[in-house]
Amino acid sequence: MVLTSGSIYLAAGAVVQGDVILSSQDIAVYQSPGSRVEGRITTNIAPFAILTAIKVLLLCCVLPIVLLVALILVLGVLLGRASKRRPQAAQAPAPVIEDDVQTKLQKLKALLDQGLITETDYEAKKADLLSKM
Repeated sequence: MVLTSGSIYLAAGAVVQGDVILSSQDIAVYQSPGSRVEGRITTNIAPFAILTAIKVLLLCCVLPIVLLVALILVLGVLLGRASKRRPQAAQAPAPVIEDDVQTKLQKLKALLDQGLITETDYEAKKADLLSKM
């Protein structure tokens, strides 16, 4: 218990569990017969004040930083999971591979042999295919 002003009056049979810290020496503890304090009565408020200041510092400065870091980590994890779930860009299907030049020349020769194209057409198309190689 910390008392910063006034006095403490303990009635008969009253029990204070723990220490009593008085902020100055002009504050008194008055005990009736049969009352007791189960700790120390002291006017040294410095340990209490330092401990309170440390708690306030942790609560006001360190805790927000810890919460901010935790929030950043959680957002990073969530964004990482979301990017893994996002469908990957569909790859373009492989272009249909045209018959190689040899196959085309063989088909062209078959057309010539069947009389479906002329020798001139055959030579022109053959030259065209060979020039694209």
